Amino acid sequence: MHLVTEALKLAFSDRDAFIGDPKFVDVPLKALSSLEGAIGATVGEGLSRLSHKIERMQTYDGSAVAICAIEVNPNQNSLSAAAGHRRESYAIAR
Repeated sequence: MHLVTEALKLAFSDRDAFIGDPKFVDVPLKALSSLEGAIGATVGEGLSRLSHKIERMQTYDGSAVAICAIEVNPNQNSLSAAAGHRRESYAIAR
């Protein structure tokens, strides 16, 4: 749960920093949507302190993605999106 929370905080930080009309704002789309970019400067700093390792996950054909985190106490979070996601951006924490 902690890993998901930290990753989402960093994603929202990037969203806030780069939101805007691409005609007027330079948005580094390639870096933001790649796994290498995600583990790079922004996320690398935040997630490198965690004990979990981020590695590439096997990708599957499809048009939907879901992220779920459930703890014992029982806190639950779920995020779902359909169509338009990039299969190259899948990652899993182990």
